[in-house]
Amino acid sequence: MAGVIFAKATSDTEMGFAITMNDLFPVASQAASLSAPVSSGQCIQK
Repeated sequence: MAGVIFAKATSDTEMGFAITMNDLFPVASQAASLSAPVSSGQCIQK
């Protein structure tokens, strides 16, 4: 299995978050044509 680790937990030093290449590929293959901004939603918390 291959994937991309994209975040780490702030409450647990041994926890991270990843997405598999199978899930990432459909979006990544469109990246060159995607230009509209999107909200970060709940991804940003202070």
